[in-house]
Amino acid sequence: MKLGSWSLLSFIILLQTQIGRTEPAALPTVAGPEASGLIESTTGYIVYTDLKTLHVLKLPQLKETIINDPSMNDGITVNIGQMGPSIDAVSGPDHEGHIVYIEGKGKHQSLKVTNLDGSLHEIIFSRMGEPLLEGISNRALSLAHTSSLVAVFGQSKGIQMRNPDAYLFQGPAEIWSLSKKEKVIADENAIQYGGLCWFPDGSRLAYVKLIPRDQAPVPTSEGDNFGIDFKHWDRVPVVFIYDLSTHESKPLLMGWHPVVSNDGASVVVFDYDDKARWIDLEKKQSRPFDWRGHWHGIISFTTPTRIIYLGLPTAGSVPRWTEHYSPLVGPKQLISVKVLDLSNGDFETVVPYFDWRHGISYGD
Repeated sequence: MKLGSWSLLSFIILLQTQIGRTEPAALPTVAGPEASGLIESTTGYIVYTDLKTLHVLKLPQLKETIINDPSMNDGITVNIGQMGPSIDAVSGPDHEGHIVYIEGKGKHQSLKVTNLDGSLHEIIFSRMGEPLLEGISNRALSLAHTSSLVAVFGQSKGIQMRNPDAYLFQGPAEIWSLSKKEKVIADENAIQYGGLCWFPDGSRLAYVKLIPRDQAPVPTSEGDNFGIDFKHWDRVPVVFIYDLSTHESKPLLMGWHPVVSNDGASVVVFDYDDKARWIDLEKKQSRPFDWRGHWHGIISFTTPTRIIYLGLPTAGSVPRWTEHYSPLVGPKQLISVKVLDLSNGDFETVVPYFDWRHGISYGD
């Protein structure tokens, strides 16, 4: 949507000014010192969006490239799905350098593919669809590393959960071929907020659906009250694994936001309070899992013992806040993107200030 004049934009700016920029209390920080050399020994690409463009950060050089989509020049975007087209989610790159992203424009949605140098621009599909809500842009899209397949959610319907409150969207988890532009349905009743994540061989997909509580697999060891906040829901989120070769799905563990290790041997899942469990697939056992500065989940494994994650600011860093925000809610504090060595807990900041509402991904 294009602005007919500057009057609407002026009104928004005036409204924000009149209400005032009231910054909430700053987030806690994680104690340093940070390690040195972690970034230097990490390879691959971090891809993230500022809603209008894609930023490709090459590791370990920290060299940034901007990819522009010509169709994103229609209108002014200040939030997902508002006032013009926006890049709502991103995933990749895969081993061929493909990057996929969802472009939202009002109630219209397109799945697009580009590459690391921005020379490719193709549409996989274009259809009606609601814009993604804040907080799920990192989980609504997953590009397989080796099979040129991308998992995305189809048209979903809302489900209100109570105690604790959560408004979830349920609908089909779709698997699209980048080359054939054809799809198969992994499950008709996947939960959009639950997330999607491919195994490294590109033949299995982790996703989430609601099932009756008494049918949900629970942790094999206690001690962290994992999933305690789901106790009042008659149906609870469970991570499932869909096998493309058999077209069958098997439940793994109660929880959501699955992240598969890059050797395919482990899966990390989270609960309502963002507590994590590490699942050993061979042993069929899970254990509590946490790390310093854990704030909003894992972006990706880079090796079986190294992750890139959204983390709390390091002690001593100066807080920064979002420039665009709802005047009724106020600004959000920018967080950091860090790399962590799981063997010893050492971490190093890769991106010091990141708007967690925007899409971010990793590939090598």
